[in-house]
Amino acid sequence: MNTFKIIYLKKGNFYLKNKQNLEEISLDYLENMEYQLLIDDSYFFYESIDMPATNKKKQLAIIKNFLLVNYPEELISHFNFINIKQLVLIYIMTEKLFQLVENYKEIFSNANKISTPFIESLHMFDNFNYKIDNMIYQIINNQIQHIAATDDEIKTADDIIEKLDELNENLNIIKKDRSFAIAKSMQIPITIILISYIIFIVGDILRVNAIKKYLNKHENLLVEIYRSAGVIDSNDPYGSLISKTRNTTKLNNRLVLLNIEYISKSIDNQTIIDSLNIRKDSVRFDGITKDYSSLESFTTKLKEYTKKNVSILNTKKEEEHISFSLRIG
Repeated sequence: MNTFKIIYLKKGNFYLKNKQNLEEISLDYLENMEYQLLIDDSYFFYESIDMPATNKKKQLAIIKNFLLVNYPEELISHFNFINIKQLVLIYIMTEKLFQLVENYKEIFSNANKISTPFIESLHMFDNFNYKIDNMIYQIINNQIQHIAATDDEIKTADDIIEKLDELNENLNIIKKDRSFAIAKSMQIPITIILISYIIFIVGDILRVNAIKKYLNKHENLLVEIYRSAGVIDSNDPYGSLISKTRNTTKLNNRLVLLNIEYISKSIDNQTIIDSLNIRKDSVRFDGITKDYSSLESFTTKLKEYTKKNVSILNTKKEEEHISFSLRIG
């Protein structure tokens, strides 16, 4: 018999599953309690992939290449995967979830297991449909597809929570180290510093004028890099350069996650996004929708979520749908 209570995290609040009901609780309630943590599906994106039998390092590389085709590169730091039956499920975590983990580290760390309603549903059923916000996932033959609509039965988180007495899965979402790799464009000064240091030691030992000239050349190049990055007047230009790079990368990651989350919440089951292009100051994407009314509703919701101007760049009436291009910002 399970001795753990199930705690449900949704919209930043914690709920205790009490028989068939959910009761909102304070954080103090969790002290000295043995519990399992169920996280709402809205904090994740899900994908599946055909995976050959190999070690986990190679599997992660295969999944990363797969995600690069469908998602911006900035999201790749936020995924993991699990095997359920014959299905390889990829789960991509949103920035909001990372913020909650950071704010409530002890709560996440003390949980006996961590899972989501959708992941638990995969342990209960084989071929079925599942709805998260306005997105429908179709699970068939150990693959996940995104569909616009269906006449078949659609399961939701409420259906799964009602049946749960104990979690089957345990996700690895505890934040370990969120420092990101230095951007490729900034790897040059790091390499130059290392080369210059080695050359300096060799030159000091061998007293070779040619090596000193080589060192001077790269030192001048390093100064130009500091100047172009706007850190030349800093007391520690190298440290300022690294800090500037990391801050920019984290900001870009956060913006990408937020924009994808806004789109997923605004879209209805009549609309499909074909392509997505996220830049520093704007987001452009193309797609198809049933009619102009659906497009107008989608645009209005995007404006409400993003608090930015949403422009319809072009539309084209097809036989059974409307093609469109939108820009946020």
